[in-house]
Amino acid sequence: MTTVNERADELAESACLLADSGPWSPAAVDDALTAMETLSEALAERLGPDAARHLAVVLPALARARDQIGSRPTTPTLPAERRARRRIGLGPNGGQALAETYAE
Repeated sequence: MTTVNERADELAESACLLADSGPWSPAAVDDALTAMETLSEALAERLGPDAARHLAVVLPALARARDQIGSRPTTPTLPAERRARRRIGLGPNGGQALAETYAE
């Protein structure tokens, strides 16, 4: 079983490799923005209110970046079979909470 620390280490390594790669396709840019949004939200939730205040500037900045490049988070940029398997970063029991939200 992969631990959170191992996943975070893999993420950091992947981010470095991605930063050194190029050129980036529009799908790669969209994926990177989505990852940044997901991680910003997760960090804000886990690090507490003070960190959340500092991270609060990230999501609007990413939204402005999406506007500038014409990317929308709801625009599918990947093949359907890959999108279907993609995790959405809701954390433990997050899928159930999301289902309950939309059931109301």
